[in-house]
Amino acid sequence: MVTTVFDDRCAELRAPGFLNLTISIIILLGLVVSYLPQHYRIIARGTSEGISPWFVLLGVTSATAGFANILTVPPSRRDIACCSELGTFECAAGLLGIAQLGVQWISFALM
Repeated sequence: MVTTVFDDRCAELRAPGFLNLTISIIILLGLVVSYLPQHYRIIARGTSEGISPWFVLLGVTSATAGFANILTVPPSRRDIACCSELGTFECAAGLLGIAQLGVQWISFALM
């Protein structure tokens, strides 16, 4: 029975829905674009003055917990395992949700 669920999930990832894929990419790009001005400002000024250390600490903690959670839940682990059976595009499309949390985590961690 476990293999049937696993095979069914991999079959779902073989045909990513256009709407789901489009929205996931827009969210991923939106995350990157929303953090770029903050990173640019910090780099241009050479200081992070004005950004609350509590905001950064709690943001990194929250992003770390969210990213760790998505990496450990069984559906995400099945999706990651399916990548050995899928093509590059199908795997990337299937893992966009994980990528979104990863981008959020790395953006906060670099702040």
